[in-house]
Amino acid sequence: MPSPFPRSRPALLLATASLLASATTVAQQPQLWLAPHGVSRLNANASLGWSLVSRPGDVYVLLADSAPGNTTVLGRSFDLAFSPGLLALAVGVFGQGLVNGNLALQPPSLPAGVPLYLQFASWAPQLGFDSLLVSNVDSFAAHSTPVAFAFSFENIAAWAEPMTGLYDQGQQFRLQALPPTTRVVRPLPPQAWPLPAAYAWQPLHPSGARFQLALRAADLGATGSPERLTAVRWRPLFGVVADETFPQFELLAAHSDVVPDYRLDPITNLPIAPASGLAPQFAANPSAGTTPVTMFSGTYDIQAQDLLPSGYLPFPAPQQAFDYDGTSSLLLETRCPPRPGLGTPQNFQLPYRTLTAVTQPASMVFAAAGWNGQPSPLPPLAATTGTGDALLYDWELEFERTVSVAQSAWFATLLPNAIFLPAIAAQHTPPGTSLVVEFRAKASATATPGPWSSSPGVGNGLAFLQFRVTMTANATTGAVPWLDTLLLPVL
Repeated sequence: MPSPFPRSRPALLLATASLLASATTVAQQPQLWLAPHGVSRLNANASLGWSLVSRPGDVYVLLADSAPGNTTVLGRSFDLAFSPGLLALAVGVFGQGLVNGNLALQPPSLPAGVPLYLQFASWAPQLGFDSLLVSNVDSFAAHSTPVAFAFSFENIAAWAEPMTGLYDQGQQFRLQALPPTTRVVRPLPPQAWPLPAAYAWQPLHPSGARFQLALRAADLGATGSPERLTAVRWRPLFGVVADETFPQFELLAAHSDVVPDYRLDPITNLPIAPASGLAPQFAANPSAGTTPVTMFSGTYDIQAQDLLPSGYLPFPAPQQAFDYDGTSSLLLETRCPPRPGLGTPQNFQLPYRTLTAVTQPASMVFAAAGWNGQPSPLPPLAATTGTGDALLYDWELEFERTVSVAQSAWFATLLPNAIFLPAIAAQHTPPGTSLVVEFRAKASATATPGPWSSSPGVGNGLAFLQFRVTMTANATTGAVPWLDTLLLPVL
């Protein structure tokens, strides 16, 4: 069965030949292609073909391993595990820089569903192993059905219907996650303006307070890709910080469906959607069916020496990061129980007004000791409702992105009674990383798709199938997972 996204192998070889005109390019990018990527065990005989490109005159060795990895040999990094089953399939010398070869296979003797990974190394004999170059990995696998859809990810950007989403588009031969990144944002709407006032109601209130702030996805600079909230910082009013300790303080985060609309009616100059903001009831503001995540709970020791050069002071380092979905509003909540000795606020945060002279839609809802009918002292959870205002404090957020999501185009299953067996994925997931492939299907080009599933069997008997790949990098080591070949065996 042809690939749903056909790419002509002769065309690839022609493009490869053009590379030979630049010795420098070829020297830096030895290249390997295999065909086919899937072999049926129902065939008595088959062969595996390969094409290799490297420097003319180089000696090469083509290796095969049943496991991928990250192994350093002679100072070069290989994407093979160098397991006990490592084989040298071919050894030779490049003529004009292009070598074609093949290996006769007996597919019935190959284990089904076990990918094999091939990679070659080449070096100039006169220069020795200091000239060693290593190619990309390519892979194939045997399956126990008559045919299989085969997806290999060479030159994804040139596909007629390329993968969409977030992934490392600098990788020419496989689908790979982006390395983890960190970004910092001040989630204030464009029209917000500072109002340097020392309000009596503050998140850090010695006699008790509870605050919620709704931060819209657009103001967060969200792109729809999941991120992890790893730090929250606040800007002291006029940069003044008073040393004080709160024996108990909580910082929580949740997703919210609340999206305050700050647009004004051009005739009345009043908000066009005053009810679009936060509800006075604290419990009504997280997305339905979700529970806020407690990022920190414990002692908060505020010291002036902790003020950063940026002008922000950190809230306590999270004990648990919050996984933000990249599309919802972000609801941040602080709970400050009364401390011994009580008192009035000493640390004031810089407020920004989102609208002039009106309090709705509410971007913030709060309850503070002694304010607007609240008792003093005020245990935060005793306040189930608060006061709404079109106000935000100047907070700085730090996000860490470790998740990459790539999604295929819809492809026709071609066989009306097709039954899909479990997918075979030639992939590498270094420690602390993950890679998940999911599928969904629909009966026609205009039909509503079914839900995502870990099994391609959701496409049984349906006309169109789609897959997506969710890849999570290791934020500590920077390691990234990759997918080289995806096979969907079909009965």
